[in-house]
Amino acid sequence: MMVGAAATLLDLGVGTVLISLGGTGTRTAAMTGVLVGGTFAFFANRYFSFRQPNAPLAGPAVKLVVTTLLLSAVHGQVVTWFRDDAGIPFVWSKLAADVLVFAFTQLLVLRYIVFGRPATAAIAPAEPAPAPVPEQR
Repeated sequence: MMVGAAATLLDLGVGTVLISLGGTGTRTAAMTGVLVGGTFAFFANRYFSFRQPNAPLAGPAVKLVVTTLLLSAVHGQVVTWFRDDAGIPFVWSKLAADVLVFAFTQLLVLRYIVFGRPATAAIAPAEPAPAPVPEQR
């Protein structure tokens, strides 16, 4: 949760600065914030949350880029609807879109697609219970 909170603050900060100082459009600012926050979250989750600091980097990184591009396109559109069409301030639009698009899907994407489940030792099948011994009379 701490990684997610830090990534969200970074994401919001980048987007807000781009809109406030750079005159960047809503969709571009939202997607850039997601890119920066997502990159931070990838490395922090890799090291702290999923404890894979020495695992291969290329495979998970490619999976993250592909899934994040898809999710950020949807996210950017939702932020645009909220801010540009509904008139909701950027930060609130961004937070609402974060919840709608990333709150659950991003955790599932990280666990099952990007980092996968850690390999576990094969569990031997349980031995069958011994056959009951017939009663002797």
